[in-house]
Amino acid sequence: MTSTIAILLQLAATLLTGAQNNPQVSLAAKQQVVAVAGQTIQLSTQAIAEVQGQINFPVPQNSGIWPNIRELMAAPYIDARGGYTQLGVAVHLDSATISFGDLNGDGYDDAMVIIKRLKADGSTESDLAAMLNQGGIMFNIADTPLGNNIQLSTIASHQIQNGEFVMNENVRYSLLGNQLIKE
Repeated sequence: MTSTIAILLQLAATLLTGAQNNPQVSLAAKQQVVAVAGQTIQLSTQAIAEVQGQINFPVPQNSGIWPNIRELMAAPYIDARGGYTQLGVAVHLDSATISFGDLNGDGYDDAMVIIKRLKADGSTESDLAAMLNQGGIMFNIADTPLGNNIQLSTIASHQIQNGEFVMNENVRYSLLGNQLIKE
């Protein structure tokens, strides 16, 4: 399985390089190559986590193609050590800041959520977590710190629009492979 993942990632890198270095490739085709490469990285990240046993608890299958809060509650979340855990002591979900929409262009709704994560020193930090709907489960593919001082009451709006997470009308995040990028 690991060698198959490595081959898929090499193929994605080759496609990206080929599209970038060929002036005859249209912008639309380049964007499509980037989307496919990103989805390959996302699937590989989840497969590696499963193969390496980083997700050592049962994750129920989604009840349908549209994710819901129940599935987010059962999903694996990245913990402070970089492993995966269930919601509980180490990770808490703020249910008032959930946005659903397609983050990675695969036609399935994903989610962006704000979580409180317990850090190794005992403090907590607010993080923005990207939850992909892939392989029949919700999966925390990436996150980024929002800092200790964020007040959830200052988040007036949040939505996934055109593959981007938009917060308060002017703060934007995009998912690139397994990384959240603030624009």
